[in-house]
Amino acid sequence: IKHIAYKEPGVLRVIAEEIQQQDGGGRMTVTFTGSNLDKKDFFGKSDPYFLLSRLQHDSTFSPIYKSEVIKRTLDPHWRPFSMDLQTICNGDYTRPIKFECLDWNISGKPSCIGEA
Repeated sequence: IKHIAYKEPGVLRVIAEEIQQQDGGGRMTVTFTGSNLDKKDFFGKSDPYFLLSRLQHDSTFSPIYKSEVIKRTLDPHWRPFSMDLQTICNGDYTRPIKFECLDWNISGKPSCIGEA
């Protein structure tokens, strides 16, 4: 994951498994972990979470999943989650998806840690 302004990049690791369903549809189980993320909080580390978005036909990205916030870490291990492939790409396996790693702030305005 590339920090927006900065030093050595952090690392994002993705583990994904596609599961075929009896009705012909598919489901994907995904696990995201990060290491060496950028420190965003002045007195501490970061409180990272991520947004996963898919590209729409009008060239905008729409969020399809938001993770839980993991407090005070630069090496998060988010819970695995499952999602229908229809939700992720609407049957278009070449459709871009965007991953944004954000730092949760009490003010409600997150700080961007990086995106891919």
